[in-house]
Order: sequence, then structure tokens, then C-alpha cells
Amino acid sequence: MKQAVLSLLIVLIVLQAVYAEKVSPGKYLLLNATLYSGEKREVENKTLYVYINSDLDVNLQYNGSSYFLNKYQCKTNMPYRVCLQNVSFDEQDNKIAVTELYFMTADIAVERVITEHEAIPLGAIQTITVTLLNNGSLPANDILYTDIFPENIGIASVTNAERLGNVIQWKGSLAPGNSREIEYEIYGKNASVQTLVANITYHDGNTTIVDNSSELELEFVNDFFSATLLNDSLETYEQSEINISLENLTTDFSSVLNIAFPDSFIVSAPSGFSKSGNVFSIDVEQSTGDEFTFSFYGTRTGNYSLIIVSASPKMESYFIDSLMLNESIEIAHQSLILATNYADGDEVKENTEKQIVLELTNPNAFTDFVNARLVVLLGNQTIKDEKIENLIKGKATSLSFTTTVPETELEESRVLNITVHYENDDKQKFFSEELVSLTLVPDDGIEIIKTFSNVTVYPNQTLNVTVSIKNNRGFDLEKVVVTDAYPVAFEFLQGLYAKGVALDAAETLEVYSYLLKVPDIEYDTDYVFETSAVNEFAGIAAGYSVQSTVHVLGPLGVNPDDERGEDSVNVSSNESTFGNNQSQLQNITQNASENNKAYKEELVKNDEGEEMTTLMLVLFMVIILMLFVLMYFNMKMMKAILPQQPKQQPVQQPVQPQQTQQQK
Repeated sequence: MKQAVLSLLIVLIVLQAVYAEKVSPGKYLLLNATLYSGEKREVENKTLYVYINSDLDVNLQYNGSSYFLNKYQCKTNMPYRVCLQNVSFDEQDNKIAVTELYFMTADIAVERVITEHEAIPLGAIQTITVTLLNNGSLPANDILYTDIFPENIGIASVTNAERLGNVIQWKGSLAPGNSREIEYEIYGKNASVQTLVANITYHDGNTTIVDNSSELELEFVNDFFSATLLNDSLETYEQSEINISLENLTTDFSSVLNIAFPDSFIVSAPSGFSKSGNVFSIDVEQSTGDEFTFSFYGTRTGNYSLIIVSASPKMESYFIDSLMLNESIEIAHQSLILATNYADGDEVKENTEKQIVLELTNPNAFTDFVNARLVVLLGNQTIKDEKIENLIKGKATSLSFTTTVPETELEESRVLNITVHYENDDKQKFFSEELVSLTLVPDDGIEIIKTFSNVTVYPNQTLNVTVSIKNNRGFDLEKVVVTDAYPVAFEFLQGLYAKGVALDAAETLEVYSYLLKVPDIEYDTDYVFETSAVNEFAGIAAGYSVQSTVHVLGPLGVNPDDERGEDSVNVSSNESTFGNNQSQLQNITQNASENNKAYKEELVKNDEGEEMTTLMLVLFMVIILMLFVLMYFNMKMMKAILPQQPKQQPVQQPVQPQQTQQQK
């Protein structure tokens, strides 16, 4: 529609031009007209407004644009070129003569025609005809037509245009209605789909118009040779074949056929081929229907492209730069299977020897043999570094080593990292490796056994506490430091303890036995007792602890001793509760040392109190005895000082004679 508007004569039909009064110069007469093409076909439903100042000064407004011009003057306003002709104005008759108005431009149409669009054989000549036609009403100047071809398309010949490498271009001018025909021959060099885009620029007066033409899509197919791959998914060392067939070759065909294999491939080529590295070549002349079969296998894993190239074959009077065909191949490799006699996370005793048996199996069906290097690390320490050579397909080999389970709960020190590095036959490392981690979990080396006379007590009642430790390791312990902490509210009465002890393997030893008085402060309260044992080995401290609770009831108004339970309560440490965190272990050790110091001071204080009590009692007895002795000697002295009185004889009463009854 745009082209029609720009190229055809526009006739202004005056609908009504009669006015009641005379129009003087400088006045405007408004003429409403509908715009038509020269073929009387309506182009756009727009209204053209014509404002006339005089017979030579006209203002046009169309589609939002204004044009000020005189008679026979042309002006350009994108995208229209306007020329006004035959303007006359009769002031006496108040009429306007018919005015011819041209909206003019240059319009270049580009048409490209090709013999075939699809399934174009490689090397087959295709003719492209390009026609440039000026459909506008003005000349098109400084035309530049450009057609750029990708590298996969060759140019055989060019007519009526200039070739610059892989670019075809034409420069010139075209009058309205004139055309230019360009012709060139092309051919495909690779099997692919290519898109051609032509560009054109030209000038129309003061206007520059740029037009990107429509795209042209071409499909090229290779019917000169084909490749059939036996298998595109292989294992390392798995044999495969590729068959190459030469087809549709004319008597003018002359080329060198190259087949390029990846460097890590081992290739067996048919006779007649020369070899340079892993590229195989043969001269092909005046031949069709020949077939070549290559056998190969890959020694490394990865995704590869097997490239078939026919370099510069002669096709009639021109040369194809290169014909190329890619075949993708994937080479996989099965890792050696690693089996151990130790399951990850199995518990073993600390500081004991553990024999680890490793079995490596080559599961590959086509890999004749594999060289491997096995590295075992315990933390940063290399435990095993052994090379395994010529492990043939489907076979296994075993090796063992002995490691000592560390006496520590630091995880990084008890993880075995087993790494298998693979090598192929030319001693080059594969792109794969296997890593297995085995965590050696030590069992509890020291068991803490804590016994209470009763875990439910009353205020002012006494509580017996004993602490024993058991060596669960399979070796002797030179020094185990045991610290027992009881709540400060309890009163220590008496007891014995041993701070640092030596334990034979599997030995149980009592290290604490003491008597406490239950506080009369808070009732229905739980008090926590904590015992820890620390053993040092090779500069590493392994700590174990156990916590227990004693509940203090309220007073009942009865003799608490009558309510004492006779059953003792045993609390044992089933697992270590610290040691994974070194700082926590240091804190517990420090607290244990401070508690032990306070405990010793309390024991000394209690011993001194007992000695003072005994001394006072003895002194009191001595004083009493001395008082008795003093009284005894005082009585003796009194007797010696006082005079003795003569003994009084009893006075005999005279016997009265008895009177008879008669005398009375």
C-alpha cells in the first residue's frame, strides 16, 4: 500500500469551492478532498487539506505532515516527495482550477530466485538470479546492493556484479520503472542449512532509504560420501568400526580424502592410506562407489568428533574448498571396583592395630589392562602408596595394610581416605578417579562407674558416694586423672580419693569414696554430680565424663535415718560426652583441676578439724584425771595433819536385879 501511495498520481477532486465573498491574498481557502490513486482505487481513508495563500503559495497538510511550497516546487518530507503543479486562483470568480498533486519517491524492490532451496547436493551448482526494480516515481541514486555468503558456501561465478571474496555487490542508479539483473552461481561445501541476507541502500533526493530484504534459506546435503559408525557409545579399549562410502563422483572429481581421528584413538587403516599423526589420507580420482573401513578403539574417556574431510575436490571447472562430515563418539570408562573388609563407621578399639584389606576389580569388558595407583591417607599421614600394574579385564587383586586406630576423638585424625588413580597403557592418567572414606570409630576407652547410697535423700541425711573407673582398652593406661565434683551445698564429712591412677587392661579400680551431709536449704531439688576421667596418650587428651542427679526431699518430721533406702544406685558412663571439641576438653580438665584442688583443701581442713577435736578431748580427759589425783592426795594430807582421838570404850550398864511379882 505504501508503494502505491508513493508511486501513483494523486488527483485532488474539488468537492466545493464557492464562497460568498471575495478572497484576498493572505487568506486561506479550505478544500477538502479524498485521496485516490491514479487508478481510482482508494489508497488511504485520509483527507488532504489545501490552504491557499495566493496563486503561488500553498500549504498542504496530509497524514499529520505539513508542506509549504510554491507552484512547480518539489519538497521532500520523509517518506513522501511532494510536487505541486498547475495552481491557479481566480479571485474574481472565487474559483480554483484543478490542481494535480504528486506524492513521489523511489522504491527499489528486490527479488531473488534460486533453482533449488532444499536438499542441494554438496558441490552442485545453483544459480541465483537477483532483480532490482525501481517501482517509484523518482530516480534511485547511489544504490548499493550487497549479498554476503557464509564460509560454507562457495561462489563459482558472478554476472553483472562485483565479487569481493565471499561478498557480491552492485552499485548504480535506476530510473523509475527500470531494473537491474544480477546472476551468480554458488555451491555448498558442508552439509548444513544456511541463511542468505541481502542488504540495499539508495538515495532519493535528500532522503536515504535503507531496506533489508527478505532472507533466503538453503539446505545443502552431502551425497559425495557417507559414513556409517558401528557404535557411537563405547567403553575404553572397545573395538569399533567406521565405513566410508564414496558416491556420486563424476569423472572430473579429483581430491584427497582425509579422515582425522582423536589423538587417544588407536586406529587400524585399510591399505592405500598414508598416515600423519592420527590423520589418514588417500588420493581419490575418477572414482565412485569405493568403500573404506577403519577399525579403532579409544584409550581415554570423553566425547570426541571423528572428522572426515575431502580437501579441494575438482568439480567440473571449479574447486570445492572442503567437504566435511563429523561423527560424534563417546568413550566411557568403568572405574575399578574397590571393596574393603571394613565398613564405614564400624567401631574398633583405640590404639589397636586394624588390618584393612582392599580388593580392586577391573570390571571393564574391553579394557585389556589398567594401571592404577592406590593412596591411603589417615588425616595428612600417608599410610599406603602402592602401584598396581596390568590389572587385566574382569580380574581382581587384593592388598592389605595395617593401621593403628588413633586414641582420639578428633574426627579428622581417624578418617582413612583411599584414592585410586587410573592410568592407561601409555602411562597417561585417565580423567577419572575413585575416592573412598572409611571412618575409624573408637570405642569408649574408660568407663566411669558412680555409686550412691541413695539418689533420693532428706535434709541433714548423710550420703555415701563411691567412684570407680574401668579400663576397656586392650592395653594398660599409665595415668588416668579422675575428678569428681559434688554440689557446693553438700557438706563433706570424710573420705578418701586417688587423683592419678594407673590401670591395667580391663581393670576396674575404685578411686573415690566419701561421705556427704545433705543440705537443709532447698527442698524437692535436684543436685547434679559430675565425674570426669582424662587420659593422655601421645600428647592427645581423651576425656570421658558422666553426670548423675540426687534429689533432696522436704523434711517429714521423722528420723531421716529411718527413711534411708538400703539399695545403692550405680551410675555408669556409657559414652564419652566430651573430647570432640578440644577447647571443651581443656575447660573440663581445668575445672577438674580446680575442683580437685578445692577438694584437697577441704579434706585437709576436715583433717585438721578432726585432729583438733581429738586433742581437745584428750586434754579434757587429762584434766579430769589430774583432778581425781589431786583430790586423792589432798585427802591423804588431811589425815596426816589432824590429831588422833582415843577410842571410847563402851559403858557397861549395870544389870538391874529382877524383881519378883511378889516384891511388887
